Amino acid sequence: MKGKELRKIQSFKKTVQKKCALLMCFMMFLAAIVSYMPVIPAYAWEGNPYSSLVNTTTSVRFNNMDWYIIEDNSTAPDAGTLTLLAKECVGTSPFDSNKSNVYKGSTVETYLNTYYNSNFADVDSAILSVTPSNPEGNTAKLYLLSKSEAKELPKDVRMCNVAAWWLRSLAEGTNGVECVNCQAPYPEYVGSFGSASVDWEFGVRPALQLNLSSVVYSPESSSFVLKPDVSLDFIRITEAPAKTQYKEGEKFDPTGMIVSAYYTDKSSKEISGYKYTPNGNLSLDDKSITISYTEEGITRTTEQNIEVSKSGTEPVPSAATLYVAVKGKVDAGNEIKSILSTGEASQIKKYTSSDKKIAGVTKKGIVTGKKSGTVTITAYVKNGKKYEPISSVEVVVTKPVFDFGSTMLTSIDEPLSLLDFVQDLPKNTPVSWSVPKSKAAIAVVDGDQLYAAGKSGTVTVTCTIGEGKLSVKYKAKVKADMPPYLPKETKVKLNKWKTIKILNVPKGQKVNWMWGSDNADGTIYLKSSGTTAKVKVTSADHEFISVVAEINGVYYKTDIIVE
Repeated sequence: MKGKELRKIQSFKKTVQKKCALLMCFMMFLAAIVSYMPVIPAYAWEGNPYSSLVNTTTSVRFNNMDWYIIEDNSTAPDAGTLTLLAKECVGTSPFDSNKSNVYKGSTVETYLNTYYNSNFADVDSAILSVTPSNPEGNTAKLYLLSKSEAKELPKDVRMCNVAAWWLRSLAEGTNGVECVNCQAPYPEYVGSFGSASVDWEFGVRPALQLNLSSVVYSPESSSFVLKPDVSLDFIRITEAPAKTQYKEGEKFDPTGMIVSAYYTDKSSKEISGYKYTPNGNLSLDDKSITISYTEEGITRTTEQNIEVSKSGTEPVPSAATLYVAVKGKVDAGNEIKSILSTGEASQIKKYTSSDKKIAGVTKKGIVTGKKSGTVTITAYVKNGKKYEPISSVEVVVTKPVFDFGSTMLTSIDEPLSLLDFVQDLPKNTPVSWSVPKSKAAIAVVDGDQLYAAGKSGTVTVTCTIGEGKLSVKYKAKVKADMPPYLPKETKVKLNKWKTIKILNVPKGQKVNWMWGSDNADGTIYLKSSGTTAKVKVTSADHEFISVVAEINGVYYKTDIIVE
């Protein structure tokens, strides 16, 4: 090799060595930066309700048992997993009756499987199968912790209701098995690790992995319950298609139609994977389109009413959609006439409904809702001996449900919003509310708000949908469960006795009446008996007078206004 070529090779080697040295320095610098970066736990997502519970002695409730959260791999309240450790042991068992210190196939593993089969059948779908490793075990829903897993737990979390509880790890240098000591002669050994003979009977403390997508967590009660089974209940056309009137031979056009699916848990969503029939050329006999939707083997159907006419007839459809409640009325004739000329409107001879089971219509075009659904109301004029359609309007019928359920009035200062207690209220329809005057001491209505008036009892609230003769009424009862109540002010006439009554006094409670103001001149008088008192004022010179009722250490005051 010539000297010139050798020098080139040596120069190339030096260049490579320098670049490698620079790259190594950069890698060491990067590693140093990464080592100082904070470790973000898996559960660090905004609003995580579980993060504050991990490895603490604050327990959660699941399957009628108390558990500690020892690992959080959640990504949302209902996504990911939590590893739970039973707060207390579920029983005791030897590690293995055959004196083996191998967890897989051991007596204690069998004990856990038997316990699971007897106690976890109702929540099986919420628990993931785990195959323990290092040391290994059979795939199961309940399993024992290893020593390395138990070491990660705070000492107070390791403590429970037995002298000691089994781990699944072999004790190093012996034929025994690791355990956690919960009772020891010296305090420093309590909660520590030890080894025990496999035929000793220690506590069995299971762990499990909870699938959050299968449960619902309640922060108020710190408990998990299974999500209810949800299935398709029914479907409904929530927005009619743009076109509902066809000529014979045309095909149905779903443009603009919105179909919604409703589920057994009261949820709903708009759907697109529906089918419809007939999907070919329409005939004069076709009065509706059947919409069908299948989800997880369940098929539900609904119908969209249409009108098919012979070629040459051109009925003018109304762009509006009318809404009416079941048993309510709406003036479809007035809507149809509003889009026609005066001469055309005067020629209308009759109205028909595309489905009389959903809504009927009178000769004057007044529609009465019968059951939930959508109909087309068509107006006809007479051409010789035949009736021909001239216009139509779509009417949507809903069946409102007005019910307070278990909600009660419990405070004068906290009214109920009445619109929250009525479902399927027809769109664009006026609604008003009322209570009987005889129940004004219990509750009063102000706009859409229901206020407690002070007295406990039950009142019937009437929801009036529509106006005048076209209205329909729905009624629901609500209970007022109020504390003792005195009005803030009581008006009295000079030299006249006035009776005051405190309401809602619990049965058996004594009422003590007294003046809440000075009576040094003896010109104000008070007589009392039980829940009532009589007051008389003989001088108008008092600037301030009040009467107080005391019940079990609680005082209720009413100011006396002299007229």
